[in-house]
Amino acid sequence: MILNLIEPDSRALGSKCEEVMTFDGQELEEIGSNMVETMYYNNGVGISAPQVGLDKRIVAFDSGPKY
Repeated sequence: MILNLIEPDSRALGSKCEEVMTFDGQELEEIGSNMVETMYYNNGVGISAPQVGLDKRIVAFDSGPKY
């Protein structure tokens, strides 16, 4: 599912987010998958959870081609 991006000047982007200690459960897997889909939809190479309105310390990125 493609998520809505937060406006770059939003105060939400400057707030401290909840730390994620372990990657467990369906919810985090779904969040990660949605973030990656949103990143590619917007022609990005990286995205953070706050950019899609989530108060969690999660990032997704594309490190480029695998050799």
